[in-house]
Amino acid sequence: MAIKKIITSGCSFTDIKFSDTWPCVLKEKYPNIDFDFLGLESSGNELIQKRATLAVTEALTQYQPEEILVIVMWSTHDRKTFFLDLHQVKDLIDYWKNDNSPFNVSFQFTDLKTKLKNPIVIEKPNKNATIMRASMSDGWFNLHNSHGTQFCKLFYNDIHNLTAGINITLENILFLNMFCEKHNVKVVNTFIMDSQLEFIQSSNHQINKHLANEFSKLDIVPAIHDYLNTFNDNSLFRDDKQHPNWEGHQLYVDNLLLPWIHKKYSILLPS
Repeated sequence: MAIKKIITSGCSFTDIKFSDTWPCVLKEKYPNIDFDFLGLESSGNELIQKRATLAVTEALTQYQPEEILVIVMWSTHDRKTFFLDLHQVKDLIDYWKNDNSPFNVSFQFTDLKTKLKNPIVIEKPNKNATIMRASMSDGWFNLHNSHGTQFCKLFYNDIHNLTAGINITLENILFLNMFCEKHNVKVVNTFIMDSQLEFIQSSNHQINKHLANEFSKLDIVPAIHDYLNTFNDNSLFRDDKQHPNWEGHQLYVDNLLLPWIHKKYSILLPS
């Protein structure tokens, strides 16, 4: 049976608002497939999983399991997600307005469909002027270690560690894959960088070793960043030299992602 629904989830590498990411390439190739685009910049693996799981649950009310394909590009282990209620959101927004640290994330307090329920714009009036689009409602608060706020500095200096981050990643990857397997939905796993996979493979801590053993049973598509680096061609990346551009994403989709999907699942993707 042909695939009729594709769910994509991830971080900035998967975010379609940049218009040059691999989900955009897939949509151009397969305009007759129904897509759920759930990538959002700065997302950690907890939120990547939660969005995909909800999308699969909803898709199963409209499609047969064999008509659904989930493709997830997992992010880095350092990112953390908190769900805040409206009171907490208001307090944090008030704090941000008086804090001199720049924003390093453009969206906060989205729902599990990457939407802002009651959107507002916060701009910092200083030499490091940055803009954040936030939701004046409950929602998901994303952290990663490039954020400049004092709360982020406290979290990453005094609370976060790599072992715990790997644990969060493993639990969420395994949950999504087991959920999809239970419902007979096909899922494709990859990472933005192979280093994240290597961290998992080298983790021998008690809280991770048994999870890593289960993870090792999954088939993982090689990471886009490392694949494109083999070409030694900066023209495949945006100016930041980290995120692939349209040409890079297209090369990855055509040469690696789609061949892997066809080999693994022998599925039909109608044009």
